[in-house]
Amino acid sequence: MHPLSIIAFLSLVLAQSCSFTAGVVTKSDLRKMTPAQALTRLEEGNKRFNNNQPKRFNIREQRYYLSKNGQYPPAVILTGTDSRVAPELIFNQGLGDVYCLRSPASAVTNEMVAGMEHACRVIGSKVIVVMAQTKDPFIELAIDNDQTGNQTAINYQLKTAIDNVKRDVNWKRWKREDLINLVLREHLMVSLRKIPSMSPILRGMQERGEVFIVGAIYDIETGKVNFLKGEE
Repeated sequence: MHPLSIIAFLSLVLAQSCSFTAGVVTKSDLRKMTPAQALTRLEEGNKRFNNNQPKRFNIREQRYYLSKNGQYPPAVILTGTDSRVAPELIFNQGLGDVYCLRSPASAVTNEMVAGMEHACRVIGSKVIVVMAQTKDPFIELAIDNDQTGNQTAINYQLKTAIDNVKRDVNWKRWKREDLINLVLREHLMVSLRKIPSMSPILRGMQERGEVFIVGAIYDIETGKVNFLKGEE
């Protein structure tokens, strides 16, 4: 057998025999992990991303391990559909580390909540992050009440946040950028309240301290993620 073939064979055997390989989170790892630790993993990953010092993963070994042993992602991340936002890269995570959900404007819908319930109740994920982003085109279109095609469905999802912001009698005097950022933040707060109200399962897990539900805003220009909790 060729020496390179022998090395490849031994690497494969080692990957099969290890309970933890190439940075993959195992079932045992996830059971021991706290919600705070799961959140810290994301915070540290975003720092590495911003410092351009990413942790490097052996994707081939991760893929093999996960295909044989299943997925145990510590974090559930609901984000928008923008191509500039890639959670695994932004948080410098490997395969199987992020249970990713996507909807325009990071809207919390029944389908998205069903995904969160599955990740937390069945798999054991520890933290749910609803991540909005700056320069979100869907938020801008909703503020303008664009009625083109199915944008109306997104407008409906953002209506509460827009109405809340426009209760300020001076809103028409604000700079457009300020208005957009205020709506973005309010939409995020509304979304964080919706999740436990839509899901008794997740509300119970949150009350028992089994799961954190947090908000985050991703800055498209800087690459930094600012985490928010509850009514901050």
